[in-house]
Amino acid sequence: MRPTLMTFAIAVLSLVFLSGCDLFNRPEPPPCPTTQYGDEIVEFRCVGQDFGDELEGYLDSHPDLRVEALSGDGTGNHGRNMGFWVVFSRTPSAEGYRQGL
Repeated sequence: MRPTLMTFAIAVLSLVFLSGCDLFNRPEPPPCPTTQYGDEIVEFRCVGQDFGDELEGYLDSHPDLRVEALSGDGTGNHGRNMGFWVVFSRTPSAEGYRQGL
């Protein structure tokens, strides 16, 4: 066989075998897994728009919290952020203000 025909045959056979591996139909991972450490520290393991959406949803579901500090985790290659640590504090309630707490 000539080299070009051999290369073409290998390419075709590779496509046939790889199509059976279901490489293109992988389930999508959850957009942003979170880990909670106590009531005030949460690790969000995502970046970009996913992080913004997850943080917004977290604050919507916890209206008594506000963000006090935010830090990238630096766990990616060359210190890139692959997630964020967020420290929350409880917002004082209006009732607490009235009672002088």
